[in-house]
Amino acid sequence: MAFMDRTLALQGCNHIKKLSLNLRVTCGDTHDMDHWICSSLKRGVSELHLAIESMWLFAIPSKVFTSTTLVKLSLGTRFCFQSVPSDTYLPALKVLFLDSIWFDFHQFANVFLPPCPLLEDLDIHIKSHSRGKPVIISSKTIKRLLFTYNHGYYDIISLNTPNVVDLYYCSYARHESLHCNLGSLVKATLDLQILEHDEDADVTNLLSGISNVKTLHLTSSAVKVISDLDCYTFREHPFVGIRIPPNNQFVLAEARQDFVDVVFGLLTPPKGTIARDASQVTSSPKLL
Repeated sequence: MAFMDRTLALQGCNHIKKLSLNLRVTCGDTHDMDHWICSSLKRGVSELHLAIESMWLFAIPSKVFTSTTLVKLSLGTRFCFQSVPSDTYLPALKVLFLDSIWFDFHQFANVFLPPCPLLEDLDIHIKSHSRGKPVIISSKTIKRLLFTYNHGYYDIISLNTPNVVDLYYCSYARHESLHCNLGSLVKATLDLQILEHDEDADVTNLLSGISNVKTLHLTSSAVKVISDLDCYTFREHPFVGIRIPPNNQFVLAEARQDFVDVVFGLLTPPKGTIARDASQVTSSPKLL
């Protein structure tokens, strides 16, 4: 604690480019942590990375949400946003990473994201249930979206991100259809899971939503989910195929040949490339 106080004191009023805090805090440490964060904000910090471990939930200073200088913001791992400030405005923010943050997703969609007019890179990791409305991600500026949710049951997610070109999606197949607006997608990585004996899982809209993708990377678990579509996803919805433009590439990680055959049969790309890892994809379409 004393080291941080001395370091900030030596900086005086000089600009601080980056502040990273990676620590475990106790009840008496929160005041010091708030002081460090607010001091860096006063000095125009452009990168703020907070990786905090705690035995209880706590909130960060509200000034973080009104910084005019933050370009990169990383928050984790057990912050609690009881409410996102109504005056939230992050005009310079381009990169946002959230790791196990607990907050009302309704406020995230309607109060947090809209006041980020330059946001291009959004990375969300959720390791347990969050409170509030279903997850809705809506932004016309985001170009790279990474979403990881490792809980088996949760409400529908809507991805209204028409300008995303790079998507990483890791989650369980859900009971409700996923609403997608991914018209600019170029590259996608799907890491799908399915709960045992879950016969209501549905990935129909997700697969349809990535139909314009040029490079598709499927993990072995995703291939397993797709190969079981006849048992799950399309039990009530006849599969009519996904239109894949010519010269697109498909990358299957650690997939058995029978899974490769199933996926190739489902997607039937005219000139697709299926490889066992990304390094095997070449410009000349070839089925391995």
